[in-house]
Amino acid sequence: LVAALLFLVQPGADGAPGSPPVGRKLLQHLDPSWNLNQKAEGKARSSHLEWVDFDGALPADTVSNWNNYTKTMEYVCSTEEDGCNTGAYVPGRGPFCFYAFWQSEHRVSKFKLLVNRGNLEALRWVDDSFGDVPENAVEGCPSVDIYVGRNQYGLGKVSKDQRAFFVVVDHKEVWFKWYQVLAVQTGPADVTISDVRYNTSEAVGRGED
Repeated sequence: LVAALLFLVQPGADGAPGSPPVGRKLLQHLDPSWNLNQKAEGKARSSHLEWVDFDGALPADTVSNWNNYTKTMEYVCSTEEDGCNTGAYVPGRGPFCFYAFWQSEHRVSKFKLLVNRGNLEALRWVDDSFGDVPENAVEGCPSVDIYVGRNQYGLGKVSKDQRAFFVVVDHKEVWFKWYQVLAVQTGPADVTISDVRYNTSEAVGRGED
């Protein structure tokens, strides 16, 4: 019944349809072996987006999202637990990545955080619905059709296969048909979502935002 009612929630509830571009926002999970070197318009691109192992400290320039429902700053995290899942790391709740799965909230201590080095990638939230995603949407996992999303309740995942967005609401998994998707903005600077990769060997700078 709750899910049926939430189906009727309209877009933009997380904080404004057509919100302006942001330098730091949320994202999702990839396979550790994935070193994607995508091409846009036939030209290879480099990227400043990286998935970094969480080691107890918050890396500088971690992609973040203000959750107005819980009044907390949350950071995009991902885990391979229960398949590909993305969610929120909230420092005040401990060293865990929280995500929605199988009707409830789950947490793991082994996870990755999305980092936008130097905030050099231009990211924005784009309204969408029913499993659709905009051009240059940020993928969470290779070949799985999982994308980073959000609504008024916080960070979650968009599943093309299930045609919905999944997020934790009061410790329960809830799905919505309208949501926003994280995408790389293109324009005069010719910025694209070229190479979202995992960094497991390079030293990572530390520091709170």
